[in-house]
Amino acid sequence: MSALFESENRATQVSPLPKTMNFKTTLVLIVLLAVAAVALFFTRDKGGETQIADSGDGRKLLDVDRDDVTKVTVAPAIGDKFTLEKSGGEWRLTEPVSAPVESFEVDSLLRALVDATSRGALEGEDAASSATGLSTPAYRVELLADGKTHTLNVGAKSAVGGNVYVSIGEGGNEVHVTDVALTDQLEKPPGDYRKTQLVDIPSAQVKQLSVTDAAGKVIVRAAKQGEEWQVVEPVKMPAERSEIDDMIFAATGLRAIEFVSESPADAPRYQLDKPQLTVTLSTDPPATQPATAPATQRADAATMIAFGRHDDVRKQNVYATVSGSPSIAKVAATALENFNKKPIELRDKRAVDIDPEQVSRLSFTADLAATTQPTSRPASHREVVIQRRTEAAPLGPAAPTTAPATTTTGPASTAPATTQAATQPGEDVAKWELVSGPGGEASDQKVEAILRALDPLRVQRYLEAVPATQAAPIGTYTLNVTTELAGGANPVQHQLRLADRGNDQPLIGEYNGLVFELDRSILRQLEGEFTKGAAPATPPGPAGGNEPNLPFPLGQ
Repeated sequence: MSALFESENRATQVSPLPKTMNFKTTLVLIVLLAVAAVALFFTRDKGGETQIADSGDGRKLLDVDRDDVTKVTVAPAIGDKFTLEKSGGEWRLTEPVSAPVESFEVDSLLRALVDATSRGALEGEDAASSATGLSTPAYRVELLADGKTHTLNVGAKSAVGGNVYVSIGEGGNEVHVTDVALTDQLEKPPGDYRKTQLVDIPSAQVKQLSVTDAAGKVIVRAAKQGEEWQVVEPVKMPAERSEIDDMIFAATGLRAIEFVSESPADAPRYQLDKPQLTVTLSTDPPATQPATAPATQRADAATMIAFGRHDDVRKQNVYATVSGSPSIAKVAATALENFNKKPIELRDKRAVDIDPEQVSRLSFTADLAATTQPTSRPASHREVVIQRRTEAAPLGPAAPTTAPATTTTGPASTAPATTQAATQPGEDVAKWELVSGPGGEASDQKVEAILRALDPLRVQRYLEAVPATQAAPIGTYTLNVTTELAGGANPVQHQLRLADRGNDQPLIGEYNGLVFELDRSILRQLEGEFTKGAAPATPPGPAGGNEPNLPFPLGQ
């Protein structure tokens, strides 16, 4: 009996498969799964009758050269149809609106269409069915090239493989699969092709610029004379070229964040019928005679940008429109800051511009107030007078009877004789001499450093008036410079006054009725002794303190 049970047990046991057999089975299953996936990819329709006819071999779907295309129409199943047309070598959006386009965006679309290649051709009754999405294409594209229209229908994306189904021709009988990147390009809305730059004028061609307020009053008007800009209204003054350039760049580079309307009738809705600011650019040069300006100004040479109201209470954006276009756009409100400037903000930053070769005499005084912080220092006064030596002057033959009387005082009559007698043969003779004590030859290097600082002296910004301060300046300086032509002709006196407010604040300067802020570095040119061969001045104190850059050693 027990033998019978043992026999039955052996009969019911399953012998384990060898490990090599398990590996081979798994490999076979993987291969079968891959084949099934490929079959599913090319036979997604219900009837399973769609079959791949060939691999496509990478041949182009459309036999079209990109440079020959003159019109492209994209009609999506959902969304706005749009048309791009080329005329005179330039592309333009003609539907749903007429507007310039970004050329690189059009190039990307053309490359996607013209360079699309087949990854395989499909055949069977259902090749253009709902399974491929070609019964109701997601996109219908028409290209016009050499007078012939080429049609491409784009259907559904494949489940795997990164492909999309397409059919070629009006009947759509020829079906292929191609890279899904084509659909990615077609998904862009018309607005993505539209050029957002509102003004199409090269900055270098602008010759006139004007800004007017809501009442039509001129805030500023500037004109280019040769290579230099001039402010001509409301006051005449030389203009800082970089400031004018910034305004022109802001105008020509103005870009739309969003286009909100294509109808001029909507202007009142956005306060563009009564703009808060209007900027006008002209490529015409200014008229040489004011009376001829209206006659010589061409209407097509002027472009006007009108800025209406802000889009909401946050005032981050403002509505704008440009002459010659019906479009109304939303732009960044920071654009207003670029144009709403006072004339004095545009003035040439070269407040002082003195030719060093014409300087015959210079002097400066320094008056420092007594201080207790951060160090204790009594009030002090210093005066330095320096004149050009007549035998070294490059001004031409000076009249000996008038030059001493107009350029020297006090010890001036004896200083030249003293310094000349002290000069030994073979020694370099200084170009400058000290008229004030201790007299003698002056340091040419220090004098020329001052003159370089005035050729030109650029300011940080202009002020409408001397700013009111809570305390008096800790130092005041007056620099007087005399210039004259050869032979002492046409002497001119220049006076620059400086006020030091301490704490590393910019200096306040005054010159020819102008008030401005100035970098403190000019004070370093006035430090130390001016005697030839004197030791260098003591470096300025630590930044941030109340101690000014002293124009002479402490205790003098």
